[in-house]
Amino acid sequence: MKNLKIVPAIVLLGIVFLAGCSTKKVDPVQLFLDADKAASKVNSAEFELVMKTKMNTETESFKTKIFAKRNSGETNFPIYFRMEEPNVSLVTYDGKQIIITSYADKNVSVSDSIEFASEIAKQISNNFNMIIDTKFDSAEIRATSQNLEYVGTKSIDGEKCYEVKQIASGHNSAFKIETHFYFSKNSSLLKGYHSIIKNEKDEIVQDIDLNIAKLKLNQNIISEVFSQKIDPSFAMIDLDQQNPHDGMNMEEGGDGMNMEEGQSGMNNTSTIPNGQKAPAWTLKDKDGKAYSLDALKGKVVLMDFWATWCSPCKQVMPEIQKIWNKYKNQNVIVVGINTWEQTGDPAKFMKDNNYNYILLLNGNDVAKSYNVSGIPTLYVIDKNGNVAHSEVGAVPDLGTKLDKVIADLIKK
Repeated sequence: MKNLKIVPAIVLLGIVFLAGCSTKKVDPVQLFLDADKAASKVNSAEFELVMKTKMNTETESFKTKIFAKRNSGETNFPIYFRMEEPNVSLVTYDGKQIIITSYADKNVSVSDSIEFASEIAKQISNNFNMIIDTKFDSAEIRATSQNLEYVGTKSIDGEKCYEVKQIASGHNSAFKIETHFYFSKNSSLLKGYHSIIKNEKDEIVQDIDLNIAKLKLNQNIISEVFSQKIDPSFAMIDLDQQNPHDGMNMEEGGDGMNMEEGQSGMNNTSTIPNGQKAPAWTLKDKDGKAYSLDALKGKVVLMDFWATWCSPCKQVMPEIQKIWNKYKNQNVIVVGINTWEQTGDPAKFMKDNNYNYILLLNGNDVAKSYNVSGIPTLYVIDKNGNVAHSEVGAVPDLGTKLDKVIADLIKK
C-alpha cells in the first residue's frame, strides 16, 4: 500500500516538472542568435527558395534552386554559390568569376575582377545567406527586441518551428510591417518568414511569403556546380566596364530581412531633397523627338527611372500608367526615363504592356544628376521646376501616394 501512495506522488512531481517545462518562456532574441550560430557552422547547403509576393493586385511566385558552399581559405567573399530559376536566370560564383545569365533577355553578364565579382556575389547572397552565413546583427536585434514577440510553435512543410512576430514601421511610420519568422526546432536555422505591410487605413498593400524547402546540409558539392558554360548566341555584357553602382543594385525589392523596415527601397535619403531645383535635362524618345525639363515648366512632371530587366520597375509601372490616365489632361506630364538598359527593348516592352506615357531613352547621365543609385527611382517636379517628392523602390501603396502629391500640386 505504501507503494500505491508513492506512485501518485511521483506522477504528480512529473506533471509539475513537465508543466514547468511547457510554460518556460522562449527568448525571441535568442532564437535569432541561435540561427546565426547554426548558420555559421554550415559548410554547404542545397535547397529551394520559394517566394510568393503580392503587391496591390499583382501576384508573383518564384522558385529558385540554390547550391552554396563555404570556402574558409577564401580571402574575398567566402561563399561559392549557384542560383537557378528555370527558364529565367542562372547565377554562378566560384570565387574568381561571377556569371549572370538571363534566359529571358538572352544575355550574359560577366565579371572577372575578383574584387568586384565578390562584391556582387555578396549582394546577391542576401537572398540566402541566413542558411550558410551570419545574417542577423545581434546588437541590432537586441536594440529592437521590444518589437519581437515569441508566438509559439507552428508546423511548416511538416517541420516544427518556433514562431516569432515582429512589428515595425517603415517609410516615416506611414506603414505597419508585421513579420512572422519561423525557426526550425531541429536545426535552429531560419525556415522562412511571412511579412505583411499595411497602410494607414490598415489595408494590406504588400504580402511576402518566403520558405526554404528541401534543405540538405553539408553535402559534397563538386566545384563544377559553381561555374557555367556560356551560350555563344547570347549577348555578352562586361560588368567590369560598368560603374559598380550603375544598374548593379542586386537587392531588388529587398530580402525582407531588414530588422528596421522589413524591406529595402523604403528609404529615399539619397535622393534630391524636396524644394531643391531639379537638374535640367534634355532627352529624346524612340522617334528622335527631344524633350526638356525646362520646356515643361508650368506643368507637374512625374519622372520614373527604370529598365526592362528590373523587376521592381515592372511592379510600379501599372501605377504610373494609372496616374497618366487620370491626369494627362490636367497639366501633368509623365515620363519614363530608361536607365542602365542592357540589351532589352524599352519601346517594345511599353507597347506590349499597353503603357503609353512618354518614354525617353539613354537616361544614364540624367540618372547620375538625380542621385539615382537604384531603380526604380521616381521624382515629382512641381510647376516651378523644383523637386516636390521622391520615392525609391517598389514602395507599398505607391500609386495612392503619388496621386495625392500630384493632386495637391495641381491646385497650387
